[in-house]
Amino acid sequence: MEDLLGNTVVTQGGTDMPLAEALTGIKYVGFYFGAHWAPCCRRFTETLKEDYELINGSSKQFEVVFVSKDGNQAAFDRNFAEMPWKAVKYDDEARKKSLEQKYGIMEIPMLIIVKAETGQQTSDNGIRDLQSHRGDVVEHWDKCGEANEAAGADGAAAQ
Repeated sequence: MEDLLGNTVVTQGGTDMPLAEALTGIKYVGFYFGAHWAPCCRRFTETLKEDYELINGSSKQFEVVFVSKDGNQAAFDRNFAEMPWKAVKYDDEARKKSLEQKYGIMEIPMLIIVKAETGQQTSDNGIRDLQSHRGDVVEHWDKCGEANEAAGADGAAAQ
C-alpha cells in the first residue's frame, strides 16, 4: 500500500498518521475520489458515512482514504472536516494524479476498493457495491477478491 499512498495519511485536524498504523486490522480500503463543489459528492459523502459506521460496527475492517478534487486547501479542509476517515494530503498533487491515473478516474464521486494488505483492486465500483450489498458488502468484496485471484492464477497458468 505504501507504493499507492506513501508512508502517511492525513487524519482529522491535518495530523499525519503512519500508514501502517492507519491500516492496522483493516481488511479493505476505499479510495474515495470526490469534491465538496459537486452536489452528488456531498450526497454520497453522507451515505458513505452511514455505510462506514455500519461496516465497522462490531470491529473496524474498512478504511476510507479521501482523494480530494476540491479547488483549494480551504475547500478541502471544510470538506474533510465532515469525514470520519483518512485522506491523501491535499497538496500531494503527484500522489493524487497517480491514483487517478491508476484507476482511470473520469468522474466523481468514485469509490475504488482494494485489499489493505496487498493493495490489489477488489472493485472498481464501490458505490454500486454499497448500494447492492448493504448488509454484506465485506463478504461481497471477499468473493470478488477470490474471483480476481483465481482469474489471475488461471491467466498465469495459461501463459
